[in-house]
Amino acid sequence: MQVSSNDHRRRLVMFTERLNLSFERIKESRRSMLETEELGASNLQDLHQQRHKKILTAISRRMSTNKWILGSFMVAIVLAIILITFY
Repeated sequence: MQVSSNDHRRRLVMFTERLNLSFERIKESRRSMLETEELGASNLQDLHQQRHKKILTAISRRMSTNKWILGSFMVAIVLAIILITFY
């Protein structure tokens, strides 16, 4: 069984078209992958910044609480000293 020249040429053209389609799909997939990677990196950076803000807010709250506690102890000590000096 012999394959005609036209049949052979037709098969080569079909194979080339399939190859080109596959190459275009790969390029589109790569483009999509790079966009997804960029979006993921951006999201990670946003989460990182939000985490830092949350940490700074927690530190600020602790400092404020510590100031109030320290102030309360100082007032209690001063009151105790005043009471002791009067009696």
